[in-house]
Amino acid sequence: MMYTDILRAKKFPTRLLVDKTASDVNSVATLHPATMETLGLFCGDAVIVRGKKRRDTVLICLSNDAVEEGRTGLLCITTTVT
Repeated sequence: MMYTDILRAKKFPTRLLVDKTASDVNSVATLHPATMETLGLFCGDAVIVRGKKRRDTVLICLSNDAVEEGRTGLLCITTTVT
């Protein structure tokens, strides 16, 4: 009851997993349209992405149906620079 609440994983809608994408543009993050709607984003919005080492990167948000919900597509170079 009360103790099981501690063991459950908390879900953060703003925390997304990163997948590599075949896009040629460095400053683009692709999201599933349902994820964009959940976060209140529109195509072309600027988003700030914070990496593991707490470095911030500004990216342009685009929608793509090929990306899974709860994930974002970034170029390989973008993930190594941030």
